[in-house]
Amino acid sequence: MRQVTAQLEIFGDGVPRIKPLLAFHGKGVRIAQKEKAKWDKRVAVDFETNAWVDETVILDWLKRQWSSASVYGIYSDKPRMIVMDFHRAQKTEKVKSTLRTQHTTIATIHPGCTSLVQPLGVVVNAPFKRKVEDYAEQHYEANITNWMNDKYTPPERRVLMTKWVADAWTHICTTQTDAIVRIPCLFFERLCLPDYPYLYYKGILYTKFSRFDLLRNAGLL
Repeated sequence: MRQVTAQLEIFGDGVPRIKPLLAFHGKGVRIAQKEKAKWDKRVAVDFETNAWVDETVILDWLKRQWSSASVYGIYSDKPRMIVMDFHRAQKTEKVKSTLRTQHTTIATIHPGCTSLVQPLGVVVNAPFKRKVEDYAEQHYEANITNWMNDKYTPPERRVLMTKWVADAWTHICTTQTDAIVRIPCLFFERLCLPDYPYLYYKGILYTKFSRFDLLRNAGLL
């Protein structure tokens, strides 16, 4: 059974304006304030029955984090763009409507194209997962008796996870900045064929001439 899902976001300038989101398994009721106080403040925490980032979790994330993460400021009406994969909960009418009110254009990575146009998986996701595993293994080795005797309660494990994720994300943001700022350019370069001035895909026109202007206007460069 899935126990937690982590959602990460990056910006084209490498500035980490949004906290990693952790969606833990459960309904999130009867969570003691004592536990909440111990969650690492560098991450955002939510709960979902199957530990998925569903529509409710995404809408809450848009309201609490994305709405205030603009490089132009909270109250700016300048256009922005968000690139997301083809997750069903991310393309519901409520989500799209909310993004429109936040002056945000959605760029969707369609099935089968992720490996071609989403460098995020290689540059960020893979090293992030390895770093979380490293911190977890270090804790296990330092407290092996407690782990073997099942001494850690679910609340304690959630607290530990927030710490590992926060430390891993801090590490990625401080060591991978140069690679992160190249991701938007790589994304559009791979969409634009080298021998043609434009690429028309799924109803969206991508031009080699305008891709960098588009990134700047969207606040990604």
